Amino acid sequence: MNWEQVQKEAQVRTSRSGGPGGQHVNKVETRVELVFYPEASLAFTTQEKTALMAFLEGKLTADGALLTASQESRSQARNRELAWEKLERLLREGIQPPKPPRQAGAFAPSPQTRKAVKSKLSEKKASRRSPDLSSFEED
Repeated sequence: MNWEQVQKEAQVRTSRSGGPGGQHVNKVETRVELVFYPEASLAFTTQEKTALMAFLEGKLTADGALLTASQESRSQARNRELAWEKLERLLREGIQPPKPPRQAGAFAPSPQTRKAVKSKLSEKKASRRSPDLSSFEED
């Protein structure tokens, strides 16, 4: 992924943010929204783009845009940083190769096998015991 190319291709939009802040909220555009079109981007290889489109399948708008927004801070600059971080995290996560499927655990043995193993273990432990000498009579 070419991050500089992503930054060139993304559009930055600002708007007024909701929430606390008093009169400041009503007059300053602190909410930052990034619009990025991954399908048309030149920042990814074909393999990365395929993986990314599969990852972002439910996150894209009808026209294929990926939107990330931030309005957590009262500062537009801070919200801009947060929105870029969100976008980068999403894109990096999307181009990662999928993890291999986890192997299933061993199946439970049949009852006959289980009984055979238990009896063999029982015999082994019985052979370790000291013999009972009280049954011998002294002459």
